Amino acid sequence: MDVGNTTPVTPERLKEIHDLFLTVGPLPDEAGFDLTYLGTIIDRFEQAERLTSEVWPTASGVFGQLKTEAERLLLDDVDDPEATRKYILKSIEMLKVLGDAANPQAVLTDISKVFVPKNDIGLAVSKKKQNFENPPMGQLNLSSNDDVVVYKEFVGESNEHLEKIETLVLDLENHQATSETIDHIFRCFHSIKGAAGFLGLSCLNRLCHVCETMLDRVRKHTLIPDSDVVETLLASIDACRRMLVIVADAIEKSFSGDLENINISKILQGVDLILQRPLVTVEAMPEKGRLGGLLIEQGIISDEQLSRAIQQQNRPIGNILVDMGAATEKQVTQALEEQSRSQTRAESIKVDTSRLDNLLAMVGELVIAQTQVSCDPAIKGLQSPATQKNINSVDKIIANLQELVMALRLVPLRTIFTKMTRLVRDTTHKTGKEANLVISGEETEIDKTLIEKIADPLVHLLRNAVDHGVEEPEERQKSGKPREGRINLKAYHAGGNVVIEVSDDGNGINSEKVYAKAQERGLISDNREMSDSEIFDFIFHPGLSTNDVATDISGRGVGMDVVRRNINLLGGRIDVSSKRGEGTTFYIRLPLTMAIVDGMIVRVGQERYVLPTLSIEEAFKPTREQICKVSGGKGRAVNIRGKMIPIFSIHSLFELEHNCEPWEGMVVVIKDDQNYCGLVIDEMLDQQQVVIKNLGKKFNGLSGISGGCILGDGRVGLILDASGIIGLTKSV
Repeated sequence: MDVGNTTPVTPERLKEIHDLFLTVGPLPDEAGFDLTYLGTIIDRFEQAERLTSEVWPTASGVFGQLKTEAERLLLDDVDDPEATRKYILKSIEMLKVLGDAANPQAVLTDISKVFVPKNDIGLAVSKKKQNFENPPMGQLNLSSNDDVVVYKEFVGESNEHLEKIETLVLDLENHQATSETIDHIFRCFHSIKGAAGFLGLSCLNRLCHVCETMLDRVRKHTLIPDSDVVETLLASIDACRRMLVIVADAIEKSFSGDLENINISKILQGVDLILQRPLVTVEAMPEKGRLGGLLIEQGIISDEQLSRAIQQQNRPIGNILVDMGAATEKQVTQALEEQSRSQTRAESIKVDTSRLDNLLAMVGELVIAQTQVSCDPAIKGLQSPATQKNINSVDKIIANLQELVMALRLVPLRTIFTKMTRLVRDTTHKTGKEANLVISGEETEIDKTLIEKIADPLVHLLRNAVDHGVEEPEERQKSGKPREGRINLKAYHAGGNVVIEVSDDGNGINSEKVYAKAQERGLISDNREMSDSEIFDFIFHPGLSTNDVATDISGRGVGMDVVRRNINLLGGRIDVSSKRGEGTTFYIRLPLTMAIVDGMIVRVGQERYVLPTLSIEEAFKPTREQICKVSGGKGRAVNIRGKMIPIFSIHSLFELEHNCEPWEGMVVVIKDDQNYCGLVIDEMLDQQQVVIKNLGKKFNGLSGISGGCILGDGRVGLILDASGIIGLTKSV
């Protein structure tokens, strides 16, 4: 391994590396070469590799090789443990004089020559013959509450690492990866491996180690990260997740002992086959976020210019690029400033969600108390401008506090959107179709309780987009479309709500076929004309499917009704639009949070109710001529632009004494699924956000009521549920 003839690092950096190994302590004999010592020197090699990765790449390679050999020794993965141990000890002895050496590069050259079994580029080839027998899962020891906390944190952090790995591996497959991407994947596997080894989870530790070994070849540019590498990494991610589920279940059951095993033999064999490939020289990928990568992204320099600069790097890369004439000093300075901004990350801490829920509940109580104080007649009667000013200031502070606390519950949709990339990829591979998922608006925030429940509807819609929407590649070519379909997953804020769009550029919904299927199932009793939007509503009916052949993905008419029902339960709604030959779009509208509701306060007699604005289509004061009797004179309907909508009085639905004729009050049109109805009320009072209160177990299941809230005068206002109200009207 060529380490050059000059020292490309400052004396201070060289001393820092030298001091790492001075603090290792005296070199041990064979008995002292235990796990603790190995762990210490692996950490030192990793630190030295990181310190030299940018300013002294060749030295970084030597430290990386030393770390790899120490890790193999730790895992009993070498043919000759004694030779490897001597190699490591000899290297540390030489590194302890690195800072005092006249020629530090010569020291590293000698280290790279100590271990004889090398190939032509200096990588060790002495490796223990692979054992493909499935390693045991390991044991779980929950002897105290502290153990439970440690294992729970491990499961949570490991799942976060796996989510990052999956996203980055898919970038790798789409040729969007950088050197930083590979390093990040490597570090995530390394973190899981280290923690799993500490906790005695042998199978997980082994799997992460072999993945790390494969990735080490990729980041050393001696292995092409092709489809086999990607498939192996994705299979490893799935296996790791299954292991973590087993650990989480065992923690939940307070189980101690041997865990259920998972077979990873095929993955181990797959990795071994990849590692047996001949070593190749792969062109280094640009470093995203680093100076060279930023300049490439901005179109200032080319990949070739960056490669030439790296080959002669013995000082800052920016200076070399300026001397080469590839970039100006101003361009380098601006790129460095951008690099500094991108590396600035907000600090965060983990907080138990129950504490956030309690905080939100207390702020809700504070808002209610503040409203009661503001509406108190005694306060309103005060003529003091100073007192009124103070009350307004308190109102403003509490409003800001409520907004801030609500923001604590909000999380970006990115956490769920990124998972959908893998879903679309796997579905396209399964169906033989070609489609690319384009995500936008993933930074849009939504309540944490909603984000967990929106996953299943999105999974179903995206699978349908691939299976129902996107055509076969040959069919797309015949119609003048690109072979690869486009599926969009988009989120944005609109009208105080979050809107999620799932669209495809496929063949669209065949409204005639849907209409015929609806007639066949008896959903349409006559041959009346219907608009496309009315026809499309039938796809949400249970058991209705336009697919003639059912597959293991779709075609049985099961799912879309569940999608709509689940979204309605979240206080949202789903609509669909489609155009033949151009594609289909589903619109999911959700409230920002389930802790508060944006609603209209309506008066019915002496009572006040809250109608969620998402359920309201329109509200108007009808004339007597618009009202007509139907169904043998027992029911009534209102004529709205030629369409008859049945109307019902809240007075009669809730058996209130006072009654009001439609033309004396107002009619509010509400919608649930494809059903519309008009509610007769006395008056619309105000529109405001109210804090939702649970009515308790005793009042659970009340038809037409979803909860309650405290109004400004301290009285309880019931929150009406559109689905429940429409259900009540069907029994009238």
